[in-house]
Amino acid sequence: MGPNHGQLGNILYRARRFEEAITVLGKTLGQEPDFITAHVSLGLCDLARNKYDLTLIEFQAGEGAMQYNPDFAALKKPSRNARHPFAP
Repeated sequence: MGPNHGQLGNILYRARRFEEAITVLGKTLGQEPDFITAHVSLGLCDLARNKYDLTLIEFQAGEGAMQYNPDFAALKKPSRNARHPFAP
Protein backbone atom coordinates (compact mmCIF):
# COMPACT_ATOMS: atom_id res chain seq x y z
CA MET A 1 0.00 0.00 0.00
CA GLY A 2 1.86 3.06 1.24
CA PRO A 3 2.20 6.50 -0.28
CA ASN A 4 0.85 5.54 -3.72
CA HIS A 5 -2.47 4.49 -2.20
CA GLY A 6 -2.41 7.59 -0.01
CA GLN A 7 -1.95 9.67 -3.15
CA LEU A 8 -4.78 7.80 -4.86
CA GLY A 9 -7.00 8.52 -1.85
CA ASN A 10 -6.13 12.21 -2.09
CA ILE A 11 -6.88 12.24 -5.85
CA LEU A 12 -10.25 10.60 -5.21
CA TYR A 13 -10.97 13.16 -2.48
CA ARG A 14 -10.18 16.03 -4.85
CA ALA A 15 -12.48 14.43 -7.44
CA ARG A 16 -15.20 14.47 -4.76
CA ARG A 17 -15.38 10.67 -4.89
CA PHE A 18 -15.45 10.50 -1.11
CA GLU A 19 -16.68 6.94 -0.61
CA GLU A 20 -13.97 5.55 -2.88
CA ALA A 21 -11.35 7.73 -1.21
CA ILE A 22 -12.44 6.53 2.22
CA THR A 23 -12.09 2.91 1.12
CA VAL A 24 -8.59 3.43 -0.30
CA LEU A 25 -7.43 5.52 2.65
CA GLY A 26 -8.82 3.00 5.12
CA LYS A 27 -6.80 0.23 3.45
CA THR A 28 -3.73 2.45 3.52
CA LEU A 29 -4.13 3.10 7.24
CA GLY A 30 -4.67 -0.61 7.83
CA GLN A 31 -1.16 -1.16 6.51
CA GLU A 32 0.44 2.05 7.83
CA PRO A 33 -1.53 3.42 10.80
CA ASP A 34 0.90 6.34 11.28
CA PHE A 35 0.64 7.65 7.69
CA ILE A 36 -0.17 11.28 8.47
CA THR A 37 -1.33 12.32 5.00
CA ALA A 38 -3.85 9.47 4.87
CA HIS A 39 -5.34 10.58 8.21
CA VAL A 40 -5.63 14.16 6.99
CA SER A 41 -7.17 13.15 3.66
CA LEU A 42 -9.61 10.85 5.42
CA GLY A 43 -10.52 13.69 7.76
CA LEU A 44 -11.14 15.96 4.78
CA CYS A 45 -13.45 13.33 3.25
CA ASP A 46 -15.35 13.18 6.52
CA LEU A 47 -15.52 16.96 6.68
CA ALA A 48 -16.94 17.13 3.16
CA ARG A 49 -19.62 14.64 4.22
CA ASN A 50 -20.45 16.71 7.34
CA LYS A 51 -19.17 13.92 9.62
CA TYR A 52 -17.55 16.32 12.07
CA ASP A 53 -16.97 13.76 14.82
CA LEU A 54 -15.05 11.52 12.41
CA THR A 55 -13.16 14.53 11.03
CA LEU A 56 -11.89 15.40 14.48
CA ILE A 57 -10.85 11.80 15.16
CA GLU A 58 -8.80 11.62 11.94
CA PHE A 59 -7.16 15.00 12.41
CA GLN A 60 -6.20 14.06 15.97
CA ALA A 61 -4.86 10.70 14.76
CA GLY A 62 -2.75 12.52 12.18
CA GLU A 63 -1.43 14.88 14.81
CA GLY A 64 -0.62 11.95 17.10
CA ALA A 65 1.22 10.17 14.29
CA MET A 66 3.50 13.18 13.84
CA GLN A 67 5.57 12.09 16.83
CA TYR A 68 6.62 8.94 14.94
CA ASN A 69 7.58 10.76 11.74
CA PRO A 70 11.13 12.14 11.80
CA ASP A 71 10.12 15.02 9.53
CA PHE A 72 7.66 16.24 12.17
CA ALA A 73 9.28 14.97 15.36
CA ALA A 74 11.46 18.06 15.68
CA LEU A 75 8.50 20.40 15.59
CA LYS A 76 7.32 21.62 18.94
CA LYS A 77 3.92 22.99 19.72
CA PRO A 78 3.99 26.67 20.60
CA SER A 79 3.06 27.51 24.14
CA ARG A 80 -0.41 28.88 24.75
CA ASN A 81 1.18 32.25 25.48
CA ALA A 82 3.24 32.35 22.29
CA ARG A 83 2.39 35.12 19.89
CA HIS A 84 1.62 34.38 16.28
CA PRO A 85 4.62 35.43 14.15
CA PHE A 86 2.43 37.81 12.16
CA ALA A 87 0.67 39.32 15.15
CA PRO A 88 1.18 43.06 15.61
